Amino acid sequence: YYNIGRLQSGFGQLGNAGLLLASTIRGRDYDNVVGTDLALRGRSQVVSLALLASNSRGPTGNASSGVAGQALYGFRNRRFSATALGEHFGRDFRMDTAFLNQVGLTNGWAFASVSAHPRWGARLGLQRIMPFVRGQLGRDREQGGDVWSAQSGLTLNFTRSGYVRMDATLGQEPWAQREFRTWRLRALSQAQLTRWLYVSAFTSRARSIFYDPADP
Repeated sequence: YYNIGRLQSGFGQLGNAGLLLASTIRGRDYDNVVGTDLALRGRSQVVSLALLASNSRGPTGNASSGVAGQALYGFRNRRFSATALGEHFGRDFRMDTAFLNQVGLTNGWAFASVSAHPRWGARLGLQRIMPFVRGQLGRDREQGGDVWSAQSGLTLNFTRSGYVRMDATLGQEPWAQREFRTWRLRALSQAQLTRWLYVSAFTSRARSIFYDPADP
């Protein structure tokens, strides 16, 4: 049996708050989750918080409980954009009624960009130049290591939905109780040349993990 209940109250344009109840029962196996969330929005800022707690028992009778949470802050105007997010998923957190990428993870990332709209770009169809940076730092308890990444890049926006993006990323990812250095160079572009002709291109070169638990 699956049961999901959601209560939500709005504060007009300022945001909303909510409560979530979810339950799964399959014989002796059950999973109960309760959660709350809050979102506040301003003219150029947004803040959101969410917290979940689970109480579960597996088919063999083993009981467990865990928590998960997430906090986000964002700021955006014509010139500047920034977003920061922190999240935590306990190793024993379980929620059968949701799709979870991973548990046992404490992670945070931040993104910032600056936008310029040069007048001289109109002659070239260039509407915006946007350099950006992104950083990530976390701890993966399931794979036994630290995860981090640093990315910098540049985005160009043109008329006719034209778009060019170039970025470089350096990082580290744990797997099978080991830590591996990773990197990626990437470039992509697209444009709607006519009403019926859309073109795109993509290229990438990277060093990543071969996800084999015995021989990664």
